[in-house]
Amino acid sequence: MKWQIRESSYALDLPWMKVRKDVVELPSGNILDDYYMWVSGDVALMAPVAEDGSFVLVEQYKHAAGEVTLEFPGGFVSEDESAIEAAKRELLEETGYAVSGCERIATVCDNPTKVVGNLHLFLGVNCRRVAEPSPDPTESITVRLLSRSELLEAIRHGRIRVTGTIAAAFLALQALP
Repeated sequence: MKWQIRESSYALDLPWMKVRKDVVELPSGNILDDYYMWVSGDVALMAPVAEDGSFVLVEQYKHAAGEVTLEFPGGFVSEDESAIEAAKRELLEETGYAVSGCERIATVCDNPTKVVGNLHLFLGVNCRRVAEPSPDPTESITVRLLSRSELLEAIRHGRIRVTGTIAAAFLALQALP
C-alpha cells in the first residue's frame, strides 16, 4: 500500500542537487515527518559496442566514490530531450563515438528508497569514432576499449563497480549474438 504524502518541500534546491523532504503517513497510520529523498532526475546510460565488437567505456575520477571509475558513458536527461537522445549525446561527448543502431534494454530504479529518478539503459551497436571527446569542464575522461572477456573480468575483479554499468553489461551481453 502506498504512503500518503501530507506535505512536500525542498530542503535543498540547487541546479545539480535537489533534496525533497516529505511528511508521509504510512498504511499503519504512523507519520514520518522527515523523509528525505534525492530528486536526481532521469539518467541515460549507453552500453556501446564498437564495430570491432569491443565495448567502449570511460575512465574518470568520481568524487563521491573517491576513486577512478570505469563505466559506460551516460548522464542526466535534459528536459528538452528523450532518454535515447541523452544516451547518444553523452556517448558522443564523452567518447567521440557515434552509434548507428540503438535499443533500450531496460529502465531501472537505482535506489527506490532514497532516489527519485530512473536509469535508462541502452545498447548501442556498430559504434565508431567520429570526433574527439568533448566532456564537461569537470570531467577528465580516458576512453577504454574492452573485449567481452575483459569486460566480465573487470566486473568480477571489482574494477567496474558502478551498478548501472554492471546491469547494462549483463543485459547487453545477453542481447548480443
